[in-house]
Amino acid sequence: MTRTAIDSIDVEQGVPLNVAAVNSFDTDASEVQRVRRIFALDKHVTDPSLSYKLLLRIVLPFVWPESWRVRGYVALSLVETLLSKALNLFAPIALKNVIDALMGAPLQPAQVHRAVTYTVLYAVSRFGVQLFNDVQRLTWLAVSQAATRSIALVTFAHLHALSVEFHLHRQTGEVLRVMDRGINSLTDLLSVAVFNLLPTLVELLMVVSVFFSMGSAAIALVVFASVLVYAVYSKVTTEWRAAHRKLYNERDNLAESRMVDSLLNYETVKLFAAERREVARYSEVYQALQESERTLQATLGILNSGQSVIICAGVGASMLLATYRVVQGVMTPGDLVMVNAYILQLYQPLRWLGTAYRQIVRAVTDLEKLMRLLANESAVRDVPGAPDLQCAQGEIEFRDVSFEYVAAAAATGDAAKSTSGVRHISFRLPPRGTLAIVGPSGAGKSTLLRLLFRLYDPQHGQILIDGQDVAQVRQESVRRAIGVVAQDTVLFNDTIRYNIAYSVDPEAVRMEDVEAAARAAHIHHFIASLPAGYDTLVGERGLRLSGGEKQRVAIARAILKNPVILALDEATAALDTATEKAIQANLREVCAGRTTVMVAHRLSTVVHADEILVLSEGGEIVERGTHQQLLAREHGRYKEMWAAQVQNMEKETRGEEKTVENGEMEGTRRASERAP
Repeated sequence: MTRTAIDSIDVEQGVPLNVAAVNSFDTDASEVQRVRRIFALDKHVTDPSLSYKLLLRIVLPFVWPESWRVRGYVALSLVETLLSKALNLFAPIALKNVIDALMGAPLQPAQVHRAVTYTVLYAVSRFGVQLFNDVQRLTWLAVSQAATRSIALVTFAHLHALSVEFHLHRQTGEVLRVMDRGINSLTDLLSVAVFNLLPTLVELLMVVSVFFSMGSAAIALVVFASVLVYAVYSKVTTEWRAAHRKLYNERDNLAESRMVDSLLNYETVKLFAAERREVARYSEVYQALQESERTLQATLGILNSGQSVIICAGVGASMLLATYRVVQGVMTPGDLVMVNAYILQLYQPLRWLGTAYRQIVRAVTDLEKLMRLLANESAVRDVPGAPDLQCAQGEIEFRDVSFEYVAAAAATGDAAKSTSGVRHISFRLPPRGTLAIVGPSGAGKSTLLRLLFRLYDPQHGQILIDGQDVAQVRQESVRRAIGVVAQDTVLFNDTIRYNIAYSVDPEAVRMEDVEAAARAAHIHHFIASLPAGYDTLVGERGLRLSGGEKQRVAIARAILKNPVILALDEATAALDTATEKAIQANLREVCAGRTTVMVAHRLSTVVHADEILVLSEGGEIVERGTHQQLLAREHGRYKEMWAAQVQNMEKETRGEEKTVENGEMEGTRRASERAP
């Protein structure tokens, strides 16, 4: 593990993770806050890596947490470990007494009684060791679960707190794998420390002390030296294998990411008949993964062989010394058996010490990736002490707002986008007014909505809601005040009821309110006709519903939220003409009495707007006014767009009429053929 600029000061004074929402979860808030402090990183550190010092600072707080309840489990687990090792230390002594009691012939009743007594004690001690080990694992489970729950909540909340820029560039499969491995790595580190390193160290000290008390200093030194050589060899060889392990993890992440990405887009794969290509791409990365696995297994064989040589040499040297002392009459045959039992007991967990170190190295690698994930900062951050937005009227004002995706991407270290954003946008939308934003693709129409939602912050200018700068209030409160119906409605793989109620609180909302919202969106009768009604599962991303049904669910969700401001982001662009007209009627009912911002591609949907903004390809307002005012302009951009769309609609209408006419003629021909 390499050392970096991260030290104790960085950990103590690092920037807290932006996961304030986690405090409202049903968990120990103090534990979560402590995890945030432990994993806080200095904002200037771009490549966080773990040093031994930082690793201890991360692990130790989880071994001895602030919760007194969890500390009680830690103390109890320590007591159980000591009792287990004490019984493990007594077992060879009992075996020695059995052997010594049976020496000499004929056996006396006292010798037999002594042998039987120590045999029972030997069996009881072995059972006690296993019993205390099992109880300790059960006790420690409460400690490890508290730790993993805290870090899992922090990581999950941190991912949700990151800005849209991060999520647009992430790979879902890789992020999930990093999160899972990072959380599991903390559990592995704690388990190795409690169940491998600490017990082995305690037992080594106990055994060496026993050998010294017997006057067998040479055996004690041989045992201690062999353990030391074993540990050094395991460390050096495992670090040599670290590069192969890292390559294996990278290829494993790539295989997982490629598989998840392909399965999430299975419909596109089928539409382009690309199943074989996807299998070939997955096979390519999987073969590379297996190649790394073979290399990793080969290096593991080298490690295990070397460890076996060291163990055999240590056992052989110790037993030769013990045998020599028996021949000299210094030790009894029972002592020889006891020494052998101690050495075997010591080397048995020592065999797992190499595995434990490999687990530590693997866990540290995974923990580093988790820390890099946690080091990502949101590009949109609330100012300290920001109040909630007070939205009663719903007035919206843009004051000379400019935003470029290139600048936003550079600020987060991502690759620059090709779209330019918007420039010098200014308008004022009075309460309960309707504003429409139109323009060609890439003009920045949806960007204005993202800025309104504070998914991005503009590089220049101000956005005000009821006179309050949205950059100075909590972004969560801004999004609570605005309802949205998007073009592509993505639903959770849950019930219809859950998806409608998602805009408020699915667990607390009344069923009557959900049904009322569904009725207002004209989807209640459809839901009621389903066998499971509102408990019908919509499938992943809502694929079991049609486009119109999903849009009506989105409208019902917006109605249930009852927002002061409503944003419509091309809400009907992906629908057929008949469904679009029905959805438009629903939307007009929803927009009544609300401040509405509409982004539209089809101009026929915005003719009723109080003001229409026409954007150019460069993201600037080139025209503004009502529908009639814009049509009255000679050679106006809006007028040209309207004429083009009217012409396309006429072509579509003529095509539909021709299709109907051809169908009627074909029906007449078939009827005449069937006539006698």
